[in-house]
Amino acid sequence: MITDEVVTGALARAARAKDSNECYDYCDTEQRYLVLRQRGPRVGWFVRANGQMKRIGNAKREPGDDSYLAVKKARDIAGARYYGMRSGRRPHTKGWSWADLDREFQASRQVKRKKGKRVKLPAPSTLSDIAGCFDKPQFAAWQTKRLSNLTDVDLIELLDAVHRERGHGACCKTLAWVRAALTWARSERTIESGLVGVVPWWEEIKPPQPTADEIEQMEERDREFNAARAAFKVEALGQLLAIHERYCAGRSGNRKVSPAVRASLWWVVFTLNRKYTCTQLRRSKLQYVDPLNPYSTTAQPWGTAEWPAEGVKNKRRFMLPIPPFLLHIARCCERDFEALIEKRRGLRIRSDWMFASSRRRSRRNHPQNPDPGLYPSSLNAHLRAMGGRKKNGKGEYTENYLGDLPQFWPHLVRTIATDFLKEHPDKVSGAAVSALLGHVLPHDRSDPDDKMSEVTREFYLTSQEMPLKTEAMKLWSDAVLLAYVKAGGTLPMPHELDPNSPAKLGWPLPKLPQVPGPQQHRGRLAASPRPRFTTGGKPRQTAATPETASQRVRLARAGPPLSETPPALLTRAQRLAIG
Repeated sequence: MITDEVVTGALARAARAKDSNECYDYCDTEQRYLVLRQRGPRVGWFVRANGQMKRIGNAKREPGDDSYLAVKKARDIAGARYYGMRSGRRPHTKGWSWADLDREFQASRQVKRKKGKRVKLPAPSTLSDIAGCFDKPQFAAWQTKRLSNLTDVDLIELLDAVHRERGHGACCKTLAWVRAALTWARSERTIESGLVGVVPWWEEIKPPQPTADEIEQMEERDREFNAARAAFKVEALGQLLAIHERYCAGRSGNRKVSPAVRASLWWVVFTLNRKYTCTQLRRSKLQYVDPLNPYSTTAQPWGTAEWPAEGVKNKRRFMLPIPPFLLHIARCCERDFEALIEKRRGLRIRSDWMFASSRRRSRRNHPQNPDPGLYPSSLNAHLRAMGGRKKNGKGEYTENYLGDLPQFWPHLVRTIATDFLKEHPDKVSGAAVSALLGHVLPHDRSDPDDKMSEVTREFYLTSQEMPLKTEAMKLWSDAVLLAYVKAGGTLPMPHELDPNSPAKLGWPLPKLPQVPGPQQHRGRLAASPRPRFTTGGKPRQTAATPETASQRVRLARAGPPLSETPPALLTRAQRLAIG
């Protein structure tokens, strides 16, 4: 058996050799086709099959030599090369070009596939990621190249070009998908792709090192994340939601915030889902009454939401208990969507999506989808607009309504909730927090349920741990609602007036926590008039006593007077107006 000591001995013999007439072969006893040959001062690895000897690399490390192979690497490459030599004949095909691989690889990810004992479902986010990666202009020169003719130099030059144009992160992602595509072609479409007997050289390629500026940017992002994580607590989350509601109420015309965007932020905060998963909820999968929930009553019913496996990151069906307030938000979103579509399009239609896009035409990349749902990045665009980081039609940045709050992004809410729930171990367990976040429950030997075998837990256990999720959701939703009300928030109401039923909602309204100070509950108005944000950011005075149902619905979402509004909710002009 060839070991490191055998290689060392061969190198010593080569160092003493005076000419190339001396030749010694060291044949491996495990992989009998692997040969270490020393001829004069040179020592190399060879594979023997069908009466042929083919060199696969050098055993002597020399400066600038890319063909050096250690013992373990030589064994791996020898196995692949031996398979190609033993096949006896070459396939009658020219093999795929890169354009062929791009097409076939993306098609393979659009259908179900089996990996080990699991069936992997197609993920739209993965398909979009692959398409965006291979769509780069740097791949233009690769389109007609045969896979069998690609070399490590081609890949390194491609990575360098992507790094220069798009940065280190895009470079790493490009390398990951190129490796995945080539490995898939070599293992599953070996003959058609023309990669029979080709050594997987791409597995050894590493991305280039990030530049000094990129490293500084990475460290700066880490510092920003840690600062936001330490500063953004539940109280700040309540202020954010209050600003969000007043911001949505003050937009009209083309600047109006769509019902799906308005509701999706509430759902991301309460359910702690990733924004993509949250937007994948179908109306048929939202149950408005859950008779098994211990907190559910006739006046304040709890519900249940279910997401399919293809909409969840871990590709497993996921269920959550939904508190009454969040059911109210969903109903407002559904009512506003249908009223908005009837007003703008003259249509009386229903969407399959709970968070449906207000545009009723297919997107460019998905012409076969006549019922588009909310695009996940729409929520990010909404937060940029509120934070003054989005340009308007004149090319100017919008006003920053979040200037008094720490930096926030949707995924941060999962960290905020975890930190909050961890502070209450007497009310919720760590397993409940993991279940609410959709993570695998920790192994706890003191729990009898955890004594089942891993096979049982992996393939037969279908429990959604709803009791654990309910306790965690109850504590979390109550804390968020209390922070929202303390920040001056009121019960959100539908923004669009349905001409068929302008005031009658037809569902039980949720109760908000009672806190000191004037508050609105169930749509009732305070005695003093309530100003409402207009598109110009200035308050508009409304009648103290509404005369119509339409005015009552508008004023139910208007918010408290400026003198009672926290500073974080006011614009710069309003702060000057009240001194």
